[in-house]
Amino acid sequence: MASSPTRLPMPPAAAPPPTPQPAPSPQTAQVRWLYVDDKRSHEVSAGFRQEPRGEFFVQERASADPSRVVESTYPMREAWEARLHHLELESRLAMLGAYWRWDVTTNGPWTRVRSLGAATDLRPVQDKLVEGDLRFYHFHHRVTAEEAIVIEIPREAGHAMVARLDFKWPDAEAGAIRILAGDAPTPLVRSLVAREHLDLQARGHEKLVFTQDFLRAHSVGWRRDTLEAYQTLVKRLAEGRLEKPTPGEKPKVVVDSSYTDFVRALSDKRVLALHGRFLVPGEEDELIRLGDEAIKQAIAKKRHGATEQDQILLNVLEASLLARSGLRPGQRAQVDPEIAARIRRFAYYL
Repeated sequence: MASSPTRLPMPPAAAPPPTPQPAPSPQTAQVRWLYVDDKRSHEVSAGFRQEPRGEFFVQERASADPSRVVESTYPMREAWEARLHHLELESRLAMLGAYWRWDVTTNGPWTRVRSLGAATDLRPVQDKLVEGDLRFYHFHHRVTAEEAIVIEIPREAGHAMVARLDFKWPDAEAGAIRILAGDAPTPLVRSLVAREHLDLQARGHEKLVFTQDFLRAHSVGWRRDTLEAYQTLVKRLAEGRLEKPTPGEKPKVVVDSSYTDFVRALSDKRVLALHGRFLVPGEEDELIRLGDEAIKQAIAKKRHGATEQDQILLNVLEASLLARSGLRPGQRAQVDPEIAARIRRFAYYL
């Protein structure tokens, strides 16, 4: 594993960042470059790893939430590939805003990251096909009919889940889903979305944003097929069906199939308000990390002495925590249909 990125003090944004303390050693550090934006909200480090295979890596964190780190790795067969991955990283950062660069091998100074080309359109699909705050970024390959959808699902406190589905149009059931971030703060979400834009465009995909884009790509019937693809993506995320299915395999039958409502309810402000009311800072992350039994035990303790109305609200909070635990990255996502149904009907209790 790479060493942890050096943290930076946060001076006024008008000035270059200070020298990293302590400065990484070129002889020992795997990190080659450090980056920070003018707002001091997004910190990035990049470098090389020789074992177990040669690769270029990028580690990112939000300054306001440094415990959450997102890492991207890129295998390298030839030395020149490192330069390509480095240019792609700086292209992405330039798309996101104004950034500073620190080269570890020369021990600085901080220099500006310059734009390397035209800006990429990072807007989500503009047609409101699915209700709620979900954001879809849709890509189409004219030659191969390959399709990709990046979805951003808002969570509490400006965080979001980001996932990507790759499939052959229009069969969204037959594609593979990757969880890019289970619960990332806004600076990381923006960076991940930009990363996927650059990757898909490099593969020859064009982005579909407006009605005319979809008409050009899929002609008549595009709205029905696109809506079905989005609903399938949301449903599969909630069911935990991420892998590309085996040919001939039938999708798992689930008791409650209204998963679009389920995911939308998870990001509802009224549900998120319960997290803020009954949980202390950091408690939610710790409970989700510990798993279902810890969540149930913690809620059971909070029920002692609670009013009848609060008992009902704690039931909703427990279901919300269990659902988020089932959707956390690093495992096969799975949400009990009974829990999903309780989340969908939360408004009945509030």
